[in-house]
Amino acid sequence: MRARILLVVVLIVVAAACKLFLPSSPTIPVSSALVYPAFTNTAEYSPTAVSSATQTPLLSPTPQPAWEWQRSTPEEQGLSSAVLAGMLETMAQEKWNIHSILVVRHGVLVLEVYNHPFNSETRHSVYSVTKSITSSLVGIALNDGLLDDVNTPVISFFPSVTLDDPRKGSILVEHLLSMSSGIEWMEPLYSGLNDHWGILEADDPAAYFFNHALLYEPGTVFNYNSGGSHMLSMIIQKATDIPAAEFAAEKLFAPLDITDYSWEKDFTGHSKGGTGLELKPQDMAKIGQLYLNGGRWLGREIIPAEWISQSTATHSIPYDGMGYGYQWWIRPQGDYFALGWGGQQIRVFPEQDMVAVFTAGMSGNSILHNDLVDNYILPAVISDSPLPADSQAQARLQLAIDALGVPQEWLSKPLPPLAKEIDGKQWLVTGQGNWSMFALHFEGNDEAQFELTIENDPMLLMIGLDGIYRVTDTEELGPVALAGYWDNTDTFVIIQQNLREADRRTTRMHFNGNNVKLFSEWIVEPYHEESEAVLFGE
Repeated sequence: MRARILLVVVLIVVAAACKLFLPSSPTIPVSSALVYPAFTNTAEYSPTAVSSATQTPLLSPTPQPAWEWQRSTPEEQGLSSAVLAGMLETMAQEKWNIHSILVVRHGVLVLEVYNHPFNSETRHSVYSVTKSITSSLVGIALNDGLLDDVNTPVISFFPSVTLDDPRKGSILVEHLLSMSSGIEWMEPLYSGLNDHWGILEADDPAAYFFNHALLYEPGTVFNYNSGGSHMLSMIIQKATDIPAAEFAAEKLFAPLDITDYSWEKDFTGHSKGGTGLELKPQDMAKIGQLYLNGGRWLGREIIPAEWISQSTATHSIPYDGMGYGYQWWIRPQGDYFALGWGGQQIRVFPEQDMVAVFTAGMSGNSILHNDLVDNYILPAVISDSPLPADSQAQARLQLAIDALGVPQEWLSKPLPPLAKEIDGKQWLVTGQGNWSMFALHFEGNDEAQFELTIENDPMLLMIGLDGIYRVTDTEELGPVALAGYWDNTDTFVIIQQNLREADRRTTRMHFNGNNVKLFSEWIVEPYHEESEAVLFGE
């Protein structure tokens, strides 16, 4: 599996005795105690009512239902369905590789859309959004008295490290949080010079970090540094005696009822501080709502409000028109966001009492989603109070959601003669890349089988030949979606999307006798590789 990690930079409607409990403090106008969603392309919604808190306690505990988002139409929360529909129509027309969009206003989920083949039940790698979660853990540890303050020298947590420059002793925890440590750091993705890979694979990650040259006085210059974020995770482990992922499970994820997640470790067993976290989009929205609520969830303080304020205030300047807090990006327009490679994003709009979540596989400045935010999501906010129902616009919005979630199946083309000729033959890959061997099986016009071996791990994957991805659950890569088509009589094209990842791979296979030319390209960080395969056993 090609790892690809970042560069640069969400019901239960709880009803009983007509009482409604929400995660946010504002009182939400609703038409009834149970609000059914109009705008989602997830599985059919089934509201769960639970008994009143005044009920006589049972003699034995009963399992509590999972917390779910309350849902409503956009108009019930003061948003325009027409504007949101326009956003999704543009997204489909432009074929933007956005995997999901969720919008929450006044604590209510008003838009949830998944672009085929993505869905609500599959975790998605959030890449550098992990940094913002790590920051929240620092705030919790400070509040619990496990850390003293952000002005603590980083070196004090790593006494075994010897500094080659005494000035490095003045690097503080705050400097790691604001990416202003002054340490020289480079993160070119497809390069052995990537320092992020270096620190994650080092025998002594702290020493690896401090062994880099000090280019600037700490606290003076922003320099994107995922290593500093990883150092924060290591500091959390030093302070709590457990990995950051375990600390998060207890202090952050459990209170928010986030149960399905994954968090990778480095070679020495530390939770990766700058990347490596997988979350469901609805759970990403919970994090955003928690920050919007000033760190409170269902009346309980999870993160201190003071830490929320400090984290989302500007402490360094990456470039004109953008601020950086404690692992959060801040716009002068008043919103702030956690940002991950490929366009994973949790965006918080305090003035609008709104949260938006994106998962995606975008590149360049498109990962910021500012066009969607400024041209559609913010303009969709019309009022703080409910708007009149707009059935025509709501129908248009639902149509746009359905079009993205369930694409039109096309009529499969007849298979060329070559499909029968190569059916079942094994091909040994001799060039670059992590594919070792593959075989194709064409049993009909609608679907094919793809035997693929990646670094000695064989797997059998299904390919949709009718425009509909076939999803195969694999132990090695998680759920893998494949679609394919014959571009001409001797060239077969496979489009591969691992549902937990941002990037999408397209591989063209040009068959010529006993040889195959393979040309693969990825879209998030534009990259391609050329390889060859030969017929195995002949």
